[in-house]
Amino acid sequence: MLFTQEMNRAMNLCLISDEFLKENPTGGIGTYTNQLFMALTGAGHSVTVITFGRYEKSKTKGNASLFVIKRYPIPFLSVIVDPFLVFLYTLKLNRQKRFDAIEAPEWHALSFFLVLFNRLTGVLPPIVVRLHCPLVISRLYNREKLSNFDKVRNWMERFTAKNSTAINCPSNALAVWAKKQWNLKRKIAVIPNFIDNKYLGITSAEKKEKIVLFMGNLAYIKGFDVFLKALPFLEEESDVQFHIMGRKSSNPAINLMLDKSLANSRNVHYLGFLEGESKFREIQESSVIVLPSLWETFPMACIESMAASKIIIASIVGGFPEIIINGKNGFLVPPGEPKILASVIKQVLNMDQTRKELIQENARLTVEKNFSAKIVAKKIIAFYQTL
Repeated sequence: MLFTQEMNRAMNLCLISDEFLKENPTGGIGTYTNQLFMALTGAGHSVTVITFGRYEKSKTKGNASLFVIKRYPIPFLSVIVDPFLVFLYTLKLNRQKRFDAIEAPEWHALSFFLVLFNRLTGVLPPIVVRLHCPLVISRLYNREKLSNFDKVRNWMERFTAKNSTAINCPSNALAVWAKKQWNLKRKIAVIPNFIDNKYLGITSAEKKEKIVLFMGNLAYIKGFDVFLKALPFLEEESDVQFHIMGRKSSNPAINLMLDKSLANSRNVHYLGFLEGESKFREIQESSVIVLPSLWETFPMACIESMAASKIIIASIVGGFPEIIINGKNGFLVPPGEPKILASVIKQVLNMDQTRKELIQENARLTVEKNFSAKIVAKKIIAFYQTL
């Protein structure tokens, strides 16, 4: 639990997110928004979340408010309509609540009209754009071409980043990318993602059988194909079970790869998309967590697993090197190299117990000291109070 006195004066904040809790499918942005919402309201700050869902509704309890906008049904028009609906709702709520600051992700440029309006009038409170994973990165590493609508969205995302009151992001890797690819000349504050304090210190419930867990959407950007290509190099590890946890892909080629792996091996198991306690139970029971992504800004799956004292094998890309020190609190491998990935998986599975426990403890301490809600929420409030 955080306490208001630790964070100076109480603030009145608005968080805009395309994803939040059960209202819609939750990814990294939704997880971050939910964690921030709980940390700040628990600290005595007033927080209003504006998000999307199937039905319009609102709910207020104490210092916490949720407003759900019904998503526009025509996808290609939603590029413009969704940000405009956010604009109208936020204007109305700001007149009632007088926010101290508004935060929105760059993803889908939901704050586009707010940023444009504030640039023209200056009447709104400070608008913070938090960079998570720009659309062009997702399309690039998922081997998808940018459609005309994607190009519009990319321009809108870049506009919000360039013209907002301030920018922050979870990793230096993304800050460097944004400055180079979007030609941003302004300061980008780096504030990492964080984990709910209740998950710190969870004891491992590792099963006697060895379990290698892949976590993430079944997508090229997550290195899912790399993980599957590593499995033939691990056939001699006959006592190992390979679990796959994440949403299926919209790409038929990836789903076909999954089906073939399931058909060819009794040791490969697809668990589907798990959330909450089910997800953490699977993490606890696993021997090693594999995150072979081609890009990650600052992966929640990594710090969630490390908080549970798990050994991570991840790619040397994006924000991973800002979390993992190779050989000390986890392992880093080159992206797109299934043979090397398999070799390191073998190394971890056959590691002596003393070294294994040391790396597990280092992993847990890394999160506790750097990425807990108590620590990072203070940094976020301090950032807001400088605006």
